[in-house]
This record gives sequence, C-alpha cells and structure tokens, in this order.
Amino acid sequence: MNWINKMYLQGRTLQELEFRLKIYLGNDAFSDDPRPEIARILNQLVNRILESDLYDLRNYQSIRDTNGNSVGQFAIKPNEA
Repeated sequence: MNWINKMYLQGRTLQELEFRLKIYLGNDAFSDDPRPEIARILNQLVNRILESDLYDLRNYQSIRDTNGNSVGQFAIKPNEA
C-alpha cells in the first residue's frame, strides 16, 4: 500500500471503510430498459476505480450517463455504523 493510501486510512482499517454508490434512474438514458445503461456505468466505474488511489476516491466522484447528465456519485468513506 503506497503512502497516499496510508495517509487516507490514518489509523483506520479497511474494515472501517465502505464503498458508496448511488445511481438515479429518472432520465432518458434509463427510460426503456435501465439495465444496459447501468451495466455501461458499472463497467466504466471499474476502470476509474482501478486507476485511482484510495485517497483519490475519498471525495464523491460524479457519474454521468451516455447523454452527459450527472446521474449519481460514488466514493470510499468511513463506515457510518
């Protein structure tokens, strides 16, 4: 684990973090069948997550649909429980 990730953890264990994801389905990109657009977004997120450090993912990142509209967000945050 690199120093940037260690700095973000700041004494937390990975068990104290959670991955948060919200995708809102109320626009045209999801109108007929939302599954293809959800799958496209999730595939895109895989690459974004793999190319980022934990530290980069501490702030919410915007998710956009095929029309360029903001439809959600994701981040790695401390557990709320």
